[in-house]
Amino acid sequence: MESKNLKKGLFGFQQASVFQYISDIEETFSAKLMEKDAQAQKNEEQYLLKIRRLEEELSDVREQFEKQKNQQVMIANTLLDAQRYAETLKKETEEKEQEARRKLTEQIERKQQEINAYQMQIQQIREMFHALLSKMDGETQELEQDAQTVKDNCPGQNMSLFLRRNESAE
Repeated sequence: MESKNLKKGLFGFQQASVFQYISDIEETFSAKLMEKDAQAQKNEEQYLLKIRRLEEELSDVREQFEKQKNQQVMIANTLLDAQRYAETLKKETEEKEQEARRKLTEQIERKQQEINAYQMQIQQIREMFHALLSKMDGETQELEQDAQTVKDNCPGQNMSLFLRRNESAE
């Protein structure tokens, strides 16, 4: 309502008209205020609903974050366990390799000692055969010399006594 609707009286505006004007303004503002209150109430409900949704979403995000954090911790622990296990396996493998090398070295040393012992025995047998052959050769030469001496000293060089029976039977 505008001031044009106010009725004029003898000394200005009529009191009833002013009261009516004020009453109309009050009703208009009350209606607008109630409309704004209703809108504010509606907005408040929407905002509260939105806040609840956001809090639920935040709760879900926090829960997902915790799950991911726990999974990351579990993965990190698994990786650390795997690394420790790999290091343990590597250490065990190195120890087994060293043990196998040590045993192989010992076995090679034993075999080398056996070979050396066999070589010594072979060398001793060679020396023994050499000495035996030298002795036999010396004795053979002595016997040949003795036989030659007997043959040379024999009167008439009659060696019939030394003939073999097979030769005498002929």
